[in-house]
Amino acid sequence: MSRSTKRPAQKRQESNRKRQDESEILEEYPEERPGLGFPLMAIAGMLILGAGVLIAWLLSGPDFDSKAEEAATGPTPVMTPDPAQPGSGLEVRRAEQINPQSEQVAVASRVDGVPVVGQPVREGEQVKRAVPLNGTPTPPVAQPVNPTVSAPDNVDVRMDSGENAAVQREVLRRIDAMPNLSMDSKDKLYARVNRTQGMGKVATINFGVGAITPDSAAVSELRNIIQQAQAKPFAEDPTVVFVVLGYADQSGDPAKNLKISLQRADSVVDVLRQDLGVQNITHAVGMGGSNFLDPNQAAKNRAAEVWAVLP
Repeated sequence: MSRSTKRPAQKRQESNRKRQDESEILEEYPEERPGLGFPLMAIAGMLILGAGVLIAWLLSGPDFDSKAEEAATGPTPVMTPDPAQPGSGLEVRRAEQINPQSEQVAVASRVDGVPVVGQPVREGEQVKRAVPLNGTPTPPVAQPVNPTVSAPDNVDVRMDSGENAAVQREVLRRIDAMPNLSMDSKDKLYARVNRTQGMGKVATINFGVGAITPDSAAVSELRNIIQQAQAKPFAEDPTVVFVVLGYADQSGDPAKNLKISLQRADSVVDVLRQDLGVQNITHAVGMGGSNFLDPNQAAKNRAAEVWAVLP
């Protein structure tokens, strides 16, 4: 009995001694102690790598805010316009861009998917530039603005009319300054206008800035006016004198404006004689730069007027 009970006791003592020896070894050599350092480092490395991949994905484009929102909420659905709704497919966008040549602001618009860039309209021309959908603009095309030719419904030849009397006074004042008439011709024209029993405006031709000749469309309009009932009797009466008054606005040099006004009057006289076949005596009078036709709109003073002067 003593032998059998003593063996387990010896074994326990040897086991306790062995654990004590191992404890002393671990205290003396702490690096031999097992721990969790490597697994923790591995997990931390994986977390850092995953965070780096996520940041790189978010920063991969300029719209990373929308990508982050898309990652959290899902992709944004694409809205398709309903064909049944009024105005479906109509899109108007306005953008401002700087024209490097004129440094003026141009306006870009797009209607129904067709972009059009319109530059500011200059006097005497309309500029339009079409931009295809591929983004390559075509060269701008300048289209001249046709001069507007207008005529009164009825030619008023009464000298007690305020406009007619004012024009008569202005014509008499300008006759002496006409450079293309001899003194004898000036005297005859002055006497004709001064003694007239009546005079009335037949037509008005408007010009663009610096323009001195009417284009083909204006010639056609003037032909229609001369052939209409209110003007035709004057063209068929050889005793009626047509006086063409040329005007210019007041901007710029007065001497140059006087020259331009006379050139406009001369060009209309040539149209009446050569293109329209008018046989009446015609005179061109340059009225110079003025605001006589319209004191508020300079463009209305860039014109020529055809007046019928009765015997």
